[in-house]
Amino acid sequence: ARGQEQLVKVSLPKDNTASVYIDLPLVMKARDAYKVIMKWGYGVDLDKDQILKLAAGDRFSMALVIDGGFHDKRVWSWGRNNFGQLGDGSFTNKNQAYAVPGFAAIDIAAGESHVLALSNSPLARNLWGWGRNGNGQLGIAIASYNTPQNLGWNDIFGIGAGWNHSLIIDNSNDVYAAGQNVYGQLGDGTTIERHVFTLSNMIRARAVAGGSLHSLALKDDGTLWGSGFSRYNQLCNETYL
Repeated sequence: ARGQEQLVKVSLPKDNTASVYIDLPLVMKARDAYKVIMKWGYGVDLDKDQILKLAAGDRFSMALVIDGGFHDKRVWSWGRNNFGQLGDGSFTNKNQAYAVPGFAAIDIAAGESHVLALSNSPLARNLWGWGRNGNGQLGIAIASYNTPQNLGWNDIFGIGAGWNHSLIIDNSNDVYAAGQNVYGQLGDGTTIERHVFTLSNMIRARAVAGGSLHSLALKDDGTLWGSGFSRYNQLCNETYL
């Protein structure tokens, strides 16, 4: 903490660097060629207790925010939008935060240029996604989507996004993965790219996370498992699976 402010560390991939200080009103400061993190504009003042989660992709950023007007949790996004990753129906970069129109969520995850989100509508813990899908990371037809797409999964209890791959945990604690798999980052025992969510060997998981070319899963027995690229020992095993 710094005085009456709270310091929130934001982990950003590649060339994003930022420190976020929460006060009233919220101000985010960064140095980035795409002005990824700017102050909240258009009179949006957010109490620190309204911000539930932050997520960052490649030159774009997101926040899950309690919206009093909607009595729900809204997704706000800003930054680069070349693949529609801001979910606002355009492909135009934004240097101020905007709410994704008409969409409420309970969780978010950001990949390089794609987004996963969980919503309670139309079904409980329903999986949605948007942005780049050139490697099938959304688990639907190859295209770029600039508005939230229902990905056809419900009762999902965990999500994670890597550079060009995605991870989800179903209600049996099994992990399913989709997208790029050149280094086996999907954990299915192959290096075949998957354009639909496919059962991974990382089972009985309670949390997942995606890196650039690797994945991690925390199992319900407390052990940590990983798959994918490990040249720099990011899997702590001196090799890759």
